[in-house]
Amino acid sequence: MSDIRIVGASAGTGKTHRLSSELTQAISGGLPGSAVVATTFTRKAAAELEQRIRQMLLSAGQLTAVAELSLGSVGTINAICARWLSEYAIESGLSPAVAVLSEEAEDLFFRGATSAIVAKQAIQVGEAAERFGYDGAGSMYQRNPDWREIVRRIAALARQNAMDPSQFANFAERSLEGMKAALAMDETIDFRDWQRRFAGALRSDIDKLEADKRANGELKEHSKDALYECKSLLGKIEGGLSISYKQYVRVATHALNSPQRKTGVLADARDLLDSLPATDQFQTDLALIVRSCFACAADCLVEYQKGKAEAGLMDFADQESMVLARLVANASDGSAAQSNLAQSLQRRIQKLMVDEFQDTNPIQLAQFRALHQLSGDSTWVGGPTQSIYRLRGAAPVLMHHAPTA
Repeated sequence: MSDIRIVGASAGTGKTHRLSSELTQAISGGLPGSAVVATTFTRKAAAELEQRIRQMLLSAGQLTAVAELSLGSVGTINAICARWLSEYAIESGLSPAVAVLSEEAEDLFFRGATSAIVAKQAIQVGEAAERFGYDGAGSMYQRNPDWREIVRRIAALARQNAMDPSQFANFAERSLEGMKAALAMDETIDFRDWQRRFAGALRSDIDKLEADKRANGELKEHSKDALYECKSLLGKIEGGLSISYKQYVRVATHALNSPQRKTGVLADARDLLDSLPATDQFQTDLALIVRSCFACAADCLVEYQKGKAEAGLMDFADQESMVLARLVANASDGSAAQSNLAQSLQRRIQKLMVDEFQDTNPIQLAQFRALHQLSGDSTWVGGPTQSIYRLRGAAPVLMHHAPTA
């Protein structure tokens, strides 16, 4: 699709103005306003785009075109999808009054529909998540990451990329393979043996720090804190308490004042950190968390879809997937609803314009490509560095691959 015009532009270079000007010129040259699809990704941006187009048309004296523009499709991609699905609701097997979840309501509905599944999974993954520091413990800026948020993130990305939950087990294994390669987990050693050696290194460091304290007086701030942390962690090891892996890292990499740093305090503990990923407990915990997150996400997606169907609801990803299926479906498959939408749009659309293209996700890209095939005339404008919020799975890298994706 090398005939798609993709314009890369940075902030403040007039991307929206360019699209508005190009569209005004096309309409002044005879393009009906009803033959336009102009879209972007937020309601605010869509309102600005429509306002600029209308202002330019009014300034150009195109009063009829301003009226016709309302018959076209100018707005967010989801508003446009909703309109098209409403037009073909009966053929699509949908109620014309089907309710669409907002992003906030979608998150709440997902949590409610999947709470029992997540609670059940928490029983299995709890201790491993605690050791990895992915248990959500703490508060505010000191709060640990939460494996439950990872589950929700996997599910969200899957919806935005039209991924089948049956693929998740394979994704988990591929993720584990990548992590093992990155951490050089080529061997397996006994965690208890590793912990005994780490405890021995801590005792040696405590002895060094205590001796320095006796010889030279009170330790300075960093080394004083390091002594406290070493004693605290050693006490937990000797007491058989549960210890997160980041506690080993925090102590072994603790800052020291120059005199203690020069004598090699904590050097052995730091060296032992390199072999922590090779321990059997670490590897078992990692595999459990990764597989559990993907398995839980798969189960949650199934339950979420079931809950939406029972409640007569859909979310933005459903809208996009349903429209895409109808745009790319072959009319020979016997589905009148699918072919009707594509045929209707092919008759109506002559120009597709996408603003803020850097905020496109893979399903939306497939939609734009399908719409380009129907219209034959497309301009997509955006700047990869401006996708600050990564809206709903946005992938700025798609700007570089869109013509051949």
